[in-house]
Amino acid sequence: MLKQPAIGGDDHESLVRIEQNLNSVAKHLDLLLMYNWLNEHELMVNLQKINITSMLQKMILGMYEAFTNKKLS
Repeated sequence: MLKQPAIGGDDHESLVRIEQNLNSVAKHLDLLLMYNWLNEHELMVNLQKINITSMLQKMILGMYEAFTNKKLS
């Protein structure tokens, strides 16, 4: 935030609003630049079939073991 001790109450409030608005504009500009970059660069998605059975089995067995160790099942 802007810090100037000689600024009156109204001037200080105006500066605070200006700072907030500038921050808002900066955020929107960043989003617009990101949107523009995404539109200019083609993103290629490479989809592949995967088998998640073993991963799910490990997760579920891990949870089952944790529950049985805590005697929750």
